[in-house]
Amino acid sequence: MNDSLHLVCPHCHAVNRVPASRLPQGPNCGQCHQPLFNAHPVELSSADFAKHITRNDIPVVVDFWAPWCGPCRSLGPILEKLAAEFQGRIRVVKINSDENQALAGQFGVRGIPNVKAVVDGQVVNEFTGALPESAVREFIDSLLPSPAEPLRLEAQAARARGEGDATRKLLLQAIRLDPKHEQARLDLGDVLLDAGDFPEAQRLLD
Repeated sequence: MNDSLHLVCPHCHAVNRVPASRLPQGPNCGQCHQPLFNAHPVELSSADFAKHITRNDIPVVVDFWAPWCGPCRSLGPILEKLAAEFQGRIRVVKINSDENQALAGQFGVRGIPNVKAVVDGQVVNEFTGALPESAVREFIDSLLPSPAEPLRLEAQAARARGEGDATRKLLLQAIRLDPKHEQARLDLGDVLLDAGDFPEAQRLLD
């Protein structure tokens, strides 16, 4: 994560630059002084939607919904709960597809609820229908950086300094922390190959 992030205020839609270390403290908007996160999804319209998906430096989860939609009402409380749980790491926004039909059409919404994950202004994943909480949680987890990534980056720096043992130790710690972190496994395999430890590299990569 960068030292600071751009975050769009859910109240006045001003773009704020916030140190990443302040996110757990619940920062306020520099313009309207309201909280940048209030543990709830943000209701948006076509007028302010583009700014939120292009200027936020955190993933934006967009829920296209309508008041008459039964599955939307089932999914709503799940997104509400996860918006609070993942506060500061993602932004959950809601778009009433009846009131914003052009926007829904622009994003290829053919059925609701349609939930799209947007990173750097681009849709990177989506689902349609009311999924169970476990599936929605997995969907959100996939958008977040691995907790092992700082260790992997530290290992890269150690390798650049020629510290082979430290590099291997850091990468092993990263893999223990997140066994699914594929890049950490590839990095360790590369280190093992450089060291001539071909059997261990083969075992790791198989």
